[in-house]
Amino acid sequence: MESFLKCCKALGDGTRFAIFERLLERSYCVNALAKQLYVTQSAVSQHMRVLREAGLVVGEKRGYHVHYSVSQDGLDEFRRFVQELQPRGQGAKGCCGGHSSEENEWPSQDPAAQKSATGR
Repeated sequence: MESFLKCCKALGDGTRFAIFERLLERSYCVNALAKQLYVTQSAVSQHMRVLREAGLVVGEKRGYHVHYSVSQDGLDEFRRFVQELQPRGQGAKGCCGGHSSEENEWPSQDPAAQKSATGR
């Protein structure tokens, strides 16, 4: 559960999500991502650290640069957890056992409506 929450937090940032989307297509180095996203290399590096710690990306040193790509293992684990989030107890009648929608509504805060409902 903790790794799933880390992934959600990592992808909850718009810039990190944009980075992750690009990495789904192919690998990139920090410089290329910074140019595409119009952010500093330092900012991209910090975002990559968060994505790496969440297990969503991996880095591979190529010469002077580290090229990042999506971690297939991390993505598979995240995907499995999301699939397990399907509603449980399908066919259940809800919290009120199948009462009519009128019975499930909150009482009105309008004093005139309360008088007519109670007859007073």
